[in-house]
Amino acid sequence: MVIALFYSHGIASGPLLYAAITFAILAMLNRSRVYAITPYLLVGLVLWYFVLQSGVHATLAGVIVALMIPARPPTNARGFALHVRQVMDADIVHDRQELGVSVMQRLKHAVDRLREPGFHLQHALENWSSFLILPLFAFANTGVSLSGDGFSLSHPTSLGIIAGLVIGKPLGITLAVWLAVQTKKTQLSEDISWMQLLGATAICGVGFTMSLFIASEAFDGDQLASAKVSTLAASGLAALIGTIIFIVASREGHVKGTGA
Repeated sequence: MVIALFYSHGIASGPLLYAAITFAILAMLNRSRVYAITPYLLVGLVLWYFVLQSGVHATLAGVIVALMIPARPPTNARGFALHVRQVMDADIVHDRQELGVSVMQRLKHAVDRLREPGFHLQHALENWSSFLILPLFAFANTGVSLSGDGFSLSHPTSLGIIAGLVIGKPLGITLAVWLAVQTKKTQLSEDISWMQLLGATAICGVGFTMSLFIASEAFDGDQLASAKVSTLAASGLAALIGTIIFIVASREGHVKGTGA
């Protein structure tokens, strides 16, 4: 929304209207509980085109598509357990101890049907994102000059970026979680301590893709180079602070759960 509101130029009403109609189609698919991913992707491509032509930043199209992919209702545990038992009983003959390949495939299919459609999409895109898109983004956007020209730690832009990532993100996330717990909207897992949460929120200050992307939209020239250096410096500082908090938490006995 920040990108759409502040970094869009020359809004065209015609394509924007078509984008709104396309969004309505996505909403209808969501309300109809269409769990197949393909319709959302196809309509999402059309939405991306109209959003791009409207002058609104096309990034917003991806956000809208992700929001429209529906979540599945809670699983009927008893019914699922009965289904698994029926599948297994049909394959287990006499004293055979192992399950056949066909049964394992059917059980996997049953589990896959319980997972969110978004989970399957994330799993399908994970390798593409991690090993192709992010490296290409880094190659295209993180080139900075370390000669010091145009960069000043005391400049308001540098201070704002560093403060936003190192202080703003941990503070905002921690306060949001604390308010949610205090208002009984949710509860903190027994496997997570508040110290661990603070360490995790500190590491959230590691800004890369979105920070550099927004910087490229907001600045150019020396200001852009300064913003990139500030982002990388803030990311290193945020990672260091988060690591120190986790070390302190482990030494002081704040660590909970087997995964800590």
